[in-house]
Amino acid sequence: ITKPTMTILSIDVLPNKGANAEVYLINTSGEKIRSYLKGTLKTGKTDFAIDTRTLPAGLYYIVSLIEGRQYAEKITVTSK
Repeated sequence: ITKPTMTILSIDVLPNKGANAEVYLINTSGEKIRSYLKGTLKTGKTDFAIDTRTLPAGLYYIVSLIEGRQYAEKITVTSK
């Protein structure tokens, strides 16, 4: 699923229990653009606001590593 955005994108991370986690943004070349979390998540929902206003238009992936499992969601940043 691709989520188009021009401004701020909100994502939720919802571990079943407290977990070691990392959340970051990469471009289509796999280069890490921004990091949002590297540490321990509490049990329950954690929200992240991703400001895309300073990113060039294009495809990106939000990557979540939670207890060694990787999840990714594609986003499209549209021109301003």
